[in-house]
Amino acid sequence: MQLDRERFDHDLANYRLVDAHRTVDCNSCHVPQTPFHKTSSLCVDCHRKVDAHKGKLGDRCDNCHSPTSWRNVKAFDHGKTKFPLQGAHKDVACAICHIGEIYKNLAQTCVSCHRLQDPHTGQLGDRCGQCHDDVDWRKNINFDHNRTRFQLIGQHASVACEDCHGSPTYKDAPLACEKCHRDSYHLGRLGIIAQCGSCHSPFAWNKWKFDHARQTSYPLTGAHQRLKCESCHSTKNAVTLKLPVTCESCHKDEHRGHLGAQPKCASCHDTSAWSHWRFDHGRQAGYPLVGVHARLKCESCHSEKNAASLKIASDCASCHRKDDPHVGSFGRSCERCHNPVSWRRVDIRN
Repeated sequence: MQLDRERFDHDLANYRLVDAHRTVDCNSCHVPQTPFHKTSSLCVDCHRKVDAHKGKLGDRCDNCHSPTSWRNVKAFDHGKTKFPLQGAHKDVACAICHIGEIYKNLAQTCVSCHRLQDPHTGQLGDRCGQCHDDVDWRKNINFDHNRTRFQLIGQHASVACEDCHGSPTYKDAPLACEKCHRDSYHLGRLGIIAQCGSCHSPFAWNKWKFDHARQTSYPLTGAHQRLKCESCHSTKNAVTLKLPVTCESCHKDEHRGHLGAQPKCASCHDTSAWSHWRFDHGRQAGYPLVGVHARLKCESCHSEKNAASLKIASDCASCHRKDDPHVGSFGRSCERCHNPVSWRRVDIRN
């Protein structure tokens, strides 16, 4: 039959030319010695040499490819397979998993593709889905740590696993605080195995609690409540927590030992303010201060010379000998004429 190749309408044949096929030369598909109507309509018969799969996927190329462009692969419904693509798997190129154009009988375990990315080096088995998901392999870790011996509460909940777990097996991780937290404040003065939890909590390490009255035998009262720990627990004596509780162990003795080697400071002072002191001279010394004596300073009688002992003489002459106009002529019983209200007022009725 006479054939005008330029004016032949291929739509009248049993194979319509669409998209990229419309610009192909006739001889590209119709080979010599083969009638035109017997030319194969299978993709692979023309594209066998450029078949990237090398025939391993059969001859139904149109399942994935279209005549618009051979390299533009239309979506393959992976959800109809045994391994639906979810999460980050949706954006992975086919060749990343199907190496060597192998599409059948592939392993479906995570480690089969992610073995080189496994930080556990295979020591936790191949059930990666127990902790990881396919949305974000590194960030979304689903592991209930509260089922272990160490619950993650407070700031521990946001700590990266490897900060505590130095082993890829995550076993035998330390439970004691000092194993992870360097003691840069106490410097080991609270012991090699310190009970950090008795003062600190995982919610805020710098916010600590310590009941000095309940956890020690020395309640903090008055001005002691406002002191920093190191005011008493200094570098020198912080090796032990059993500090002396006497006043003079911390406070300089303003009396310079005149009240004895072990004075009872609390008999005059209290913790509200060291400078606020009280002393009942009549009850505690047996010598009531009346008259002018009540306005005198302590050192007026308890001078450097006689302050070594609290038991000083209570007769008038012992303090007023220099002021005695009688020069001792009337003895030492000054109170027969004089009184402590005014030395110059003389009562001679006795």
